[in-house]
Amino acid sequence: MIGKKLRVIWLKKLTKLILFFCIIIPGLVLGALSPIQSITPFKNVQGRYNCVAFTISKFGKIYLVNEANNQIYLIDKDGAVRNSAGGYGWGQNLFNTPVDITTRNGLNFYIADYNNRRIVRYDKQLNYIGEMGKAYEFYPLSVEVSRFSRLYILDDDQDRVLHFGSKKELISIIGGNEYDKFNIHNPIDMEITKNGLLILEKSRILIFDRRGTPQNVFNLDMKIADGSISFIENNYLITDEKSKQIYIIKQNNTNQNTIGLLGIRDKERITDCEIKQAKIYILTSSGRILYYQKSELLRSFKKEDVSH
Repeated sequence: MIGKKLRVIWLKKLTKLILFFCIIIPGLVLGALSPIQSITPFKNVQGRYNCVAFTISKFGKIYLVNEANNQIYLIDKDGAVRNSAGGYGWGQNLFNTPVDITTRNGLNFYIADYNNRRIVRYDKQLNYIGEMGKAYEFYPLSVEVSRFSRLYILDDDQDRVLHFGSKKELISIIGGNEYDKFNIHNPIDMEITKNGLLILEKSRILIFDRRGTPQNVFNLDMKIADGSISFIENNYLITDEKSKQIYIIKQNNTNQNTIGLLGIRDKERITDCEIKQAKIYILTSSGRILYYQKSELLRSFKKEDVSH
């Protein structure tokens, strides 16, 4: 009986301690989100997979980039691999370190083929369509496409964004030396929103409109070694690959809050994030995709925002 009472007392103290660090201290940690579902496309995750990016089409299909074997996978909602493309090389339908993938209409997909210095285009069944890049000498770290089929390429070599029109003509270069404090420096990720373009650096977020006109700069309280940026209901959402946490920052506000993610395994890293309708999708380096409720994230954030 005495041992049982001691365990109960210890658990109560532990609960109070957790509440203190997760709730009482404002702006430190909101708590942790639990996944509502996960899928595992690959059974063998040791040594063969370094999944770095994914996108989800409007038809619910998942397209996943595996940097380790230079392949792209088409995956259904249950986690079954339906098709793949690529392999190591320099020719057509081959990759040398693919690092990003994007789509706007779910019919055309653009892959950033980093060391081949090109953007490769595929259809929804992963049939090769074409490529671009040789004339522009970039190392594509990220690629985004607007609803008007304009292409944005984040160049890791010259710290800039190349903005192409619907016919793939170069319209502008964003983030050069003439941009003063908006000069892009050591970028990590890029995201296009309905209002503009977000560039994530190690300790800053740069905001441009879609034409490349500077809008705002946010200095981060933390330093991001590698991660991704998304936009969720007027908030900036940043994933941190190593800490297995996400940071949420309210637009036009300095509040920066941290949320832990449950369900990430010890040897996994968070490599990408997608927000679709009511869910937040998190990709891990092993290829697992975890689903979290967007409403739970926003509820936690709003509670913390009220306390400030």
